[in-house]
Amino acid sequence: MPAMKLSRIIVLAAFLAFIGSGAGCGDGSGPEPPATTDTADPDPATANAERAEAAAVVAGPPAERPPRYDDFVRVRDRAVAWLDRLEIDLEALERHNIDGIKKLSELLWAYQILDRHTDDPAARAAYRERARHLAGLTNTLEYHALDSYDDQTFDANSQSYLLVASLLDHFKMRPRAYQQAIDSVKTRLDRSIMRRGERQRRGFADLYDRLGLEKTAVLLALPDQMGGLISRRLPADQISLIMGYDLAHAPFVAYDFGERRTQTLLTQEDIAYLKDVFPALIAECIQQNYPDLMAEVLSGMIYLGEGQHPAAQRALEWLLDHQNYNGTWGEYDLLRMKYGEYVDQQIYLHTVQVTLRALLDAFEGEWPDSPAWPAAGS
Repeated sequence: MPAMKLSRIIVLAAFLAFIGSGAGCGDGSGPEPPATTDTADPDPATANAERAEAAAVVAGPPAERPPRYDDFVRVRDRAVAWLDRLEIDLEALERHNIDGIKKLSELLWAYQILDRHTDDPAARAAYRERARHLAGLTNTLEYHALDSYDDQTFDANSQSYLLVASLLDHFKMRPRAYQQAIDSVKTRLDRSIMRRGERQRRGFADLYDRLGLEKTAVLLALPDQMGGLISRRLPADQISLIMGYDLAHAPFVAYDFGERRTQTLLTQEDIAYLKDVFPALIAECIQQNYPDLMAEVLSGMIYLGEGQHPAAQRALEWLLDHQNYNGTWGEYDLLRMKYGEYVDQQIYLHTVQVTLRALLDAFEGEWPDSPAWPAAGS
């Protein structure tokens, strides 16, 4: 790793000293982050048994549950058990050319999504204990050495670095020294944003707001409506699956990944266009066995009030019926020739995260016209 500037060494040394002193979290409340990374994970079998038992109470009588709720609980708990077993070794991932901080953010995000959607105390305790273990991975000099990276590596990790901080805020597990580390690279972050496209800039703008960072002129000048591929209005038969990811992210950005119920970025014309092309994307995902894009499109349809569309219903049924025996979705084992034992972190993790989000949006998100509930009068 290139030598760091003296100022960075001082900042990072202060970071470790701060953690070792037992200082509080970013907002002065909540549980302390671990000083080491050896916190034991909760036993998956025990945690899942507790979740299943509590779910039977929380969900109420069968008549009050949506159709296939029991299937949803089964696939959710199987996916959570897989997440509970997944390890994130940042150094090993980087050695295999996988962005470790990005993978840490994806795994933390999965538990944040689960935490937001549960009223079960036992499940919440298990999710937060797992988050506490993952938070310990940020307590090293190497994790906060962004300023020693070349521009390409910096760009690949910087947004995820801010996202991890925001996710730890959700769990009240971010030490104040994390903010000091962010402040030490703020100027370089601002320069990095100049190299980004509109969608990534919007992501940075949201994270800057969440973390109390001063926005640059570029972020302040973002247009009121969304541009990019959505503005081209390509017909459905001209949209490839790769292009579909770009379109699927539009509702995510507009609705803050389901955390907001209203939005201002998408015009009525944008929404009408997405409602027109999303069903075709789902049909193509089913044909090509692309569960991650299917799940993202399903969440987008739910946010846009199209959960009762037959395509959304088909996507929900498909995701419930095509989970792998180990709790994942998709067929990516051929990529083990490229990623070896880390294909779980590089590929399966993202698919499990977005699929869990879609299922939780459908069954526990309380969205109007959720595809998990029958249409009125049906």
